[in-house]
Amino acid sequence: MTDASSWERTLLLTRLALEKKACDLVVMDVRGLTSIADYFIICSGRSARQVQSIAQGLEGNPAEHGIKPFAV
Repeated sequence: MTDASSWERTLLLTRLALEKKACDLVVMDVRGLTSIADYFIICSGRSARQVQSIAQGLEGNPAEHGIKPFAV
């Protein structure tokens, strides 16, 4: 998935967050509002430990699919 579209990447990241039991997940289309992103994903967790797990999953797992974050 090294040549994935921004929507496919968004779906992958959303799926990874949901696998870690993310709550209240929202995907915002910001293509017309900013030049640094096409989509913005917001989610929460039920505890600090769960939020940490979600964040670690979103940092590590996408690299397996050729997606690298700009910054953490």
